[in-house]
Amino acid sequence: MPFGDEGLNWYNNTGIDAWSFNIEEFKLNGTKIKPESEKREALIDSASANIQIPRREFLKMKEIFFAVDPTVEEYTDPGTEGPILISKGKCVDLFKIYGDVHFHTHNTMLVLKPRGYLYNTLTQDGCIIGF
Repeated sequence: MPFGDEGLNWYNNTGIDAWSFNIEEFKLNGTKIKPESEKREALIDSASANIQIPRREFLKMKEIFFAVDPTVEEYTDPGTEGPILISKGKCVDLFKIYGDVHFHTHNTMLVLKPRGYLYNTLTQDGCIIGF
C-alpha cells in the first residue's frame, strides 16, 4: 500500500538484495506483457538507467518493439548482468512511434512515456531501450 504526502507516494521494497516492486499489470502499447496469474517483480537499480524485468516479459517487449521498428536487437555489454534492447534509429524519431509503458502496482498505475525509457549514450550507436 502506498504511503505519502504532498502528492508523493512511496512503496515497500519487495526485494531481498535489490530495490524492486511487484508488477500487478504490465503493458506496452496497450498489449499485456505479464500473465495476470503470476507474481512478478521489476528491479530498479540506482546505478543504471534501466529497469530490469523478467526474461519472459523482456522477450515479449522485444517482439512488440520489433513490430514497429525492425532495427531493434538484443545487446549484452560485457560486465553487465543481462541483455538490453537497442534500436538503430534515433531516439528523437522513436519518441513518435514507440508507445507508453504501464506498470500497475499497489493500486497505482505508473506510466512511462518513450522519453522516459529511451536514451542515447556516448558509447553506443542508436537508441537504448531502458529495459
